[in-house]
Amino acid sequence: MVGSEWKRKRAFWDRFRRHDSGFALNVKSHRKASIWYREPMVWLVIMIPFSAVIMGGILLTLAVWSDDGLVTDDYYKKGLQINRTLERDALAASYEIAGEIMLGAPGEVVEVSLAGNAQFQAPEIVHLRLFHATRSGLDRDLQLRRVAAGRYVASGPRLEPGAWHVQLDADGWRLKARLSASDVPQRVTLGSTGSPAQ
Repeated sequence: MVGSEWKRKRAFWDRFRRHDSGFALNVKSHRKASIWYREPMVWLVIMIPFSAVIMGGILLTLAVWSDDGLVTDDYYKKGLQINRTLERDALAASYEIAGEIMLGAPGEVVEVSLAGNAQFQAPEIVHLRLFHATRSGLDRDLQLRRVAAGRYVASGPRLEPGAWHVQLDADGWRLKARLSASDVPQRVTLGSTGSPAQ
């Protein structure tokens, strides 16, 4: 009887020791697995601000090196030129000047035709200015020479796709229009309210 009681107590304590040692092993393994650099969530949290810093550097580089031309630094001079610009438009209207531009593919010849009333004298040289709608760094300035009565030609520039403002001027007058650049040849009618025509 005493022997059987002793065996039961011994079996109980053996089970307790095995359970206790297993719990200790689980605690150690859990501590080993919870080292911070082995946790994926830690790296996810670190990568969010790190990627923000990288993108900030990229955007800063683009802002410094790109020429967007959206801001002008001579507002006062621009304001002083408004009256002179209106006078040039009025002079073109008094001469009843009408014009047409033939724009071919990039590298081809640009042809301009001009006509006016009896008081209008066609100049030897006219300036064709192409202003990009948002990026002044892409603007083009062409000098066209007269090759026949009311006809001017020059080598055609390559225009980036998008909206452009066209201005033809000489001898204190100007004509203006708008166009949408493409690889397809275009015919642009010039006047105070000129508009592109295919």
